[in-house]
Amino acid sequence: MIFSDRQLLFDLREQKQDVYEGELSFFISDPLFLNDITEKVENLTSIDWNNHIVQKNDFKFSKISAQLQTIQNIVTSLIVIVSVLGIVILMLMMTLRIRGRIKEAGILLSIGRSKKEIVGQFVIEAVFVLLMGFLLAVIIFIPVSSMLNTHLFAAVMQETIKDIQLTTRNTNYLQLDFYKTILLLGTETGMTALTVIVSSAMVLSLKPKEILTKMS
Repeated sequence: MIFSDRQLLFDLREQKQDVYEGELSFFISDPLFLNDITEKVENLTSIDWNNHIVQKNDFKFSKISAQLQTIQNIVTSLIVIVSVLGIVILMLMMTLRIRGRIKEAGILLSIGRSKKEIVGQFVIEAVFVLLMGFLLAVIIFIPVSSMLNTHLFAAVMQETIKDIQLTTRNTNYLQLDFYKTILLLGTETGMTALTVIVSSAMVLSLKPKEILTKMS
């Protein structure tokens, strides 16, 4: 190995004058951001793109991308199915629970409590239980996600190509995203409140005297 200026290459006729032939290699830790990073680099105005090009080499990641996409589609489908079934089951449970509180609703109506206040009380109780359950789920999932991520990618790599080391083995793709977590919590809270209101419609459509008569 020798160190010299570029003039030596010109003297040896290994390069043409004013023409730079060479390359720089950069490695990223997460190939999912390869396109975003490449786009940002190509938007740099400090580089003369008439004389430079950017080439992407995602050979390693492309070997497992199909498997990962299949897993993602399966997980998405399962989430949709579980969400729909969860809403239906939640509505049935809340309907049965509120039916068991018909007498309580009748007493509250008879002493002057408005229907909005009663429904609000039911909603607050349900949302409080939801928040406690959501917080517990997050606490449990944070340490478990790392183990699941490791086993998931180990299985994928073993089934696809064994002689390639996954450069993203230290990346936890199952970690919680703050904004998505808040969005999920907001959606669940809204659906829970809506479910309670719908389940309360039958009870609150009755008059206090009718409710007490049904329970007598």
